[in-house]
Amino acid sequence: MEVYKNFKLLSIKEQENIVGGSSKLLNQFWTGVGNVAGAITSAGMDAGWERAHKYSKKHH
Repeated sequence: MEVYKNFKLLSIKEQENIVGGSSKLLNQFWTGVGNVAGAITSAGMDAGWERAHKYSKKHH
């Protein structure tokens, strides 16, 4: 979030230069982050679901 705020403070020209130069890199980075986050989230959800399922079986 901090990065975003700082980014907004830059001039439009600087923003364009940064975006132009690093959009490819940024895309790769965010794709990687998204994949990792997705993996973590789905793994966490699976684990949570398992736990909830076991719990509900025990109590019903």
